[in-house]
Amino acid sequence: MSRLSAGASGMGSGSSTRASWPTTARRSSFGPCRAKKGDGDGLDPIERAVAFLFGKKALEDENPMGLKRLNFDTLPDQRVETQRQALPLPGDDDEVSMIRGPLLAGTQLEREPLERAYDTARGDAWSPSAFHGATRARGAALVLCETEAGSWCGGYNPLGFLGYGDEHATNGAFLFAWPGAGDPRRKGAPPPVKLPKIGGPALAVIDAPGEAVRFGAEGLSAAMRAPDARAARSRLGTYYERVPKPLSGGRRSVFLSPDEEGAGGRATLKRVAVYVARSVPEYRLDGIVWKSDAPPPPPPP
Repeated sequence: MSRLSAGASGMGSGSSTRASWPTTARRSSFGPCRAKKGDGDGLDPIERAVAFLFGKKALEDENPMGLKRLNFDTLPDQRVETQRQALPLPGDDDEVSMIRGPLLAGTQLEREPLERAYDTARGDAWSPSAFHGATRARGAALVLCETEAGSWCGGYNPLGFLGYGDEHATNGAFLFAWPGAGDPRRKGAPPPVKLPKIGGPALAVIDAPGEAVRFGAEGLSAAMRAPDARAARSRLGTYYERVPKPLSGGRRSVFLSPDEEGAGGRATLKRVAVYVARSVPEYRLDGIVWKSDAPPPPPPP
């Protein structure tokens, strides 16, 4: 369904989709306004009003009178895409290829070259301050976790991290988990399972300064605070969908390693990494442009 919005708006001419995507919980909590289609002519009330004032030909123009038509069905992060895979991009390494195809279709990152903004495997500190210092104002982010028992899991945050205590509301967030154990980069490894937000968009991501990762109140959390900075918890079914029983064995967490069975949704993390787009977006919040304090990304190879 199409809508009209002023060309000077965030999604207007000259703005990239990713950089201009709404980033506040207040905006994202309502989602696109979908007016009801009228009887007979197939037009909704907004389209009918435009046709009455300017003629039906105005509806055929992609940019009528300087206005930009938005198709909410094709914009990223309106819903969680589970029916197709994203295509690889030149320069994707093994791990990026592993996550792009099955996880990033329908997201802002689908066609973006990626970089690791944060990765404990390369020596980044296990702390909320290090996490937010590296990811703040970098836009949409995919968090990838590996546990000591061999589970691979994580979550996608379409609104990005600031670490200022926001409770982001969005239907575009999701968790994910790989069935079985072992490195999912190995040949023949099963694909990950996407777990969309349920119960409405509220509390999709809690972006608090005193903790690093928190999807929903209990979907997946890793505070990274001393004395147990590598502790993680997960409970599915309230804020995020559960893993299908044939894959989860009835467990209600994203930790699917056989060694974690019966662990009550608790795990010890071995690694946490965050992937963002290589290009740094303008991050707009209530009219203020925030600049990332992370170091600039390296030039593409």
